[in-house]
Amino acid sequence: MAKQKNTDDEATPGRIQQVRMVAGLVHKANPRALPIVIGSGVAVLVVLIVVGLLTELAGFLIPLGVLGGILTSVLLFGRFAQAAQAIRFAMEDVAPELLVGACLEVDEQRYGSDDIRRLYESADYPLARRTARS
Repeated sequence: MAKQKNTDDEATPGRIQQVRMVAGLVHKANPRALPIVIGSGVAVLVVLIVVGLLTELAGFLIPLGVLGGILTSVLLFGRFAQAAQAIRFAMEDVAPELLVGACLEVDEQRYGSDDIRRLYESADYPLARRTARS
């Protein structure tokens, strides 16, 4: 049976769009982060291809290099996306009185509770917001 779409779902971006928005925020915050993520994935791929060719195990190590490169990039990029999820958790799931002393540290930069709220309310915030708690 086909899944019915609510009218609220039309306003929420898809997973790929969310990844693009997070990548844009990461690039704004740290222009070297995305080249590091991509470079590490390519480095893993190249190393495993070269080792595969030198050891005559190319049939095994080249596919492993592709998977290893993708996994490395995803893990490094995921580190940046976790900050957006932490902000959403703080704003949507934690009682407001518990946020008074809260802080979020990302790349050795600290954000206090007011900063967390500003980031959450920003138009650049990459994740879909849930409705307010009742």
